[in-house]
Amino acid sequence: MDCSNLISNDIFTLFDSWVNQSINSYTLLYRATRDGFDSSSFHSTCDNRGPTITLIQSDDGNVFGGYNSQSWNSNDEFYGDNKCFIFTIKNKNNIGPTKYISNKNGDFVYGGVNDGPIFGFHDIRIMKNSNKCQTNYQSFPNTYQDTSGFKGRTFASTFTFKVEEIEIFKIEKRE
Repeated sequence: MDCSNLISNDIFTLFDSWVNQSINSYTLLYRATRDGFDSSSFHSTCDNRGPTITLIQSDDGNVFGGYNSQSWNSNDEFYGDNKCFIFTIKNKNNIGPTKYISNKNGDFVYGGVNDGPIFGFHDIRIMKNSNKCQTNYQSFPNTYQDTSGFKGRTFASTFTFKVEEIEIFKIEKRE
């Protein structure tokens, strides 16, 4: 398993239970500080690679992200299935690691050619050059259900935010 700069190995074990699969390995595909924060770097390393876990660290130190049960793509459309989810790991609200599932039948993830990872109907939206612009935002809850009650402050402390780091891990499932 490749190491994360954002979470401990215990959190990967938690992901195993959230994905509800026996995971063989997590392989780091993309690290924004290494590969670039532009959308083309994200898509060139992550598109068509299978299921992934995305970790995002906002400029306030919060760590959150999502699970895409399918491959990322650049088709400028919503896709995915009800296996997709979003989560918080570290936040200013003292919510422990929490998984948020969808209450809708669509809009699970968005593959925008000029965007970074987008989960839900903008529940979490990461834009190109996400480290330079405070145009990334959270519009939660929308596609995914808020079970913690913090709504738009669940992931980052403010509606819009800059990104310090993004890590995307490919998931290899045991057969």
